[in-house]
Amino acid sequence: MRRFLADQEGPLESVTPTVATPCVGGMADIYPCNNVDLLAHISLAAMSATAGNDSWGWTDPLDGKEYALMGLNNGTAFVDISDPENPIYLGKLPTHTSNSSWRDIKVYANHAFIVSEASGHGMQIFDLTLLRNVVNPPVTFSNTAHYGQFGNAHNIAINEDSGYAYAVGTGTCSGGLHMVNIQNPTSPTNAGCFSADGYTHDVQCVIYSGPDLDHQGDEICFAYNEDTVTIVDVTNKAAPLELSRTPYTGSAYTHQGWLTPDQRYILHDDELDEQTFGHNTRTYIWDASDLEAPVLIGNYTAAVAAIDHNLYTKGTYSFGANYRSGLRILDITNVGTPATITEVAFFDTYPESNSAAFSGAWSNYPYFASGTVIISDINRGLFIVRPSLTSFSLTAEPTNLNICQGEDALYTVTVTEAGNTEPVTLTAVNVPAGANHGFSVNPVIPTGTSELSITNTAAVSPGSYSINVVGANISDTLTTTVNLAVSQGAPGVPTLTSPADGATGVPNTPTFTWNPVSGAASYYLEVADDINFSNIIYTTTVAGTSHTLPGGNALAYNTWHYWRVTASNACGSGATSAQFSFRTASQPNVFCATPNLSIPDNNPAGVSHTINILTSANILDVDIYVKATHTWVGDLRFVVSHNATNATIIDRPGVPVSTFGCSGNDYDVTVNDEGPDGNIETQCADAPAIFGDRVGGDPPNSSLLAAYDGMDITGDWTITVSDHAGGDTGTLVEWCVVPTLEVAGSGVDLSPDQAASGAPGSVVVYTLSITIP
Repeated sequence: MRRFLADQEGPLESVTPTVATPCVGGMADIYPCNNVDLLAHISLAAMSATAGNDSWGWTDPLDGKEYALMGLNNGTAFVDISDPENPIYLGKLPTHTSNSSWRDIKVYANHAFIVSEASGHGMQIFDLTLLRNVVNPPVTFSNTAHYGQFGNAHNIAINEDSGYAYAVGTGTCSGGLHMVNIQNPTSPTNAGCFSADGYTHDVQCVIYSGPDLDHQGDEICFAYNEDTVTIVDVTNKAAPLELSRTPYTGSAYTHQGWLTPDQRYILHDDELDEQTFGHNTRTYIWDASDLEAPVLIGNYTAAVAAIDHNLYTKGTYSFGANYRSGLRILDITNVGTPATITEVAFFDTYPESNSAAFSGAWSNYPYFASGTVIISDINRGLFIVRPSLTSFSLTAEPTNLNICQGEDALYTVTVTEAGNTEPVTLTAVNVPAGANHGFSVNPVIPTGTSELSITNTAAVSPGSYSINVVGANISDTLTTTVNLAVSQGAPGVPTLTSPADGATGVPNTPTFTWNPVSGAASYYLEVADDINFSNIIYTTTVAGTSHTLPGGNALAYNTWHYWRVTASNACGSGATSAQFSFRTASQPNVFCATPNLSIPDNNPAGVSHTINILTSANILDVDIYVKATHTWVGDLRFVVSHNATNATIIDRPGVPVSTFGCSGNDYDVTVNDEGPDGNIETQCADAPAIFGDRVGGDPPNSSLLAAYDGMDITGDWTITVSDHAGGDTGTLVEWCVVPTLEVAGSGVDLSPDQAASGAPGSVVVYTLSITIP
């Protein structure tokens, strides 16, 4: 908008009420509206400014409080809107240099990042947690940090999943993507440029999870470059790759856009097409399922003439700030068929006119969990509103219910008011054949509840059923689904399979398996260390027919154990299986340490710990056991070193298939070249994410630890743990060197030291003496 704001009208004096005003009869005080209530308003004068611009939001993870961040001509305002009808203007972070009509704000890791068209402004960084303790608002804040490798910038985008910011419209990178690593928010570093397509006005960057299989897991930027939609792969910041550059019919100034949540479609606005071509507000719809060849499939044209400026998508809705027509909310449920898009709500912050001119709503932020939406207006300041996008919501509990044939099933259906109190009529679809059903209250006046009862289930065949509960009033029809499992009598007796009865040499974290039992909903596993089960040392209930003992419950070595299983369902428990016995393997030579060493966040140098082994013996085989607590295990690399030989045993599991690898938590794993449980690289569970006996390395290398075979075990063994992404922390709790050693042969002579003879068929005996050091 930099080139056009001169056309805007001067500031208008606010006549907004100081109390919340519902949207009734198409108006909220002086503001035209539909399905959007006005909760509060803060004028520009109240924030000591003469013009407004961008807005964004922050939710405090500590207490869930919501805050509005609004750009002003002379700085950035911070407003506590946790009570949206009684907002508190906390204060302002002044502009870094001079005043400007253009400012842009995004948030990452509890920090705001702010750019401006003001000369020499750079990127301001502000610690938002300072807003928790403002005693006498409003106050004047100061930068927490500053990045100065560009001066002016038109916009900033942040990919919160990668920790990179993208400043656009700067005096660097030909106005294209100036990439900044902000994983440590207060120490940003230049990460690279994309300049091949020149000036970028706005951009959205994501870790791509859309339908184009060639790019899933890559970091992709969707740039709006004056006359094209340009898509860039920025996974490698040193060598970004332009995937496509697509012009379109009807373009005048490609301004801004946003992906749908499934990342298949793009909605974008053109800032000058309404003035240039004379049509009404127009939103362009692209099918971007092929990133190399996105296709413009249509548009939505509104009933008013205003210029569209900034839009965002959330769920099945698009929230657009369209200058003189204010906030416009579109239903994009079937966005792939643009003709089906409809406007479902609006709030007009510029009631004087809907014409195509540069005044009114600049931006909006629709992502607060409370449903509150903020609108930043050039002329009137900050509006806090609440859309009512449906007239009610519908839920049913429990979602899953198991009953025995002949029992009744009861669900509580809740109808919650969202927009009005029209009665909601309930129906149930796909009720099992033979059953009867009914609602205790029908229709329900929101907010209210009704009990759905499923009766006469003695006539229902055993099995699983999904029942749709439908609620409808004059305005809306909603559906929620509940599940019903019907059992006929208690289940039979499980047949145990592994560990086999009498098995020996069993690992001390065995996997127990048994055959499925018809009608079973769950299985109860018991493990004891005595034949009478008077000392049960482990129990669990599982839905499937196998269970691996967690590392934290490892069994004693070289000990007989006993196990059994009982199947259950809603009708009760069946008879317990026969009990099987097994003996765990003997404990090998194990050299362990428990350093409880903190792993520094986003630090490639990492930390190290050393075990000094005094035993002298040659290694026949070696495994490495690692126990570490860490959120997002794909951040970590583990390297073992002995006798100047290094082995990278774990290398950021899941990378590069996923940019940041496995998102699960914690390691409890033995790195084992034999890898009976598979490999580490492709495992990603949770709590722990990586467990069992697994092949290490990336790619998995079943000869990784063979490099130590034949070496003497004695001396230093060192493990180094390093973190390669920000935002997650952890501890190296324990690690072990687990070798199989060659028995020393000191004093052994396998050659006879005296002659011997005998008749054919006689036995000649030699005595062999072996000394074990």
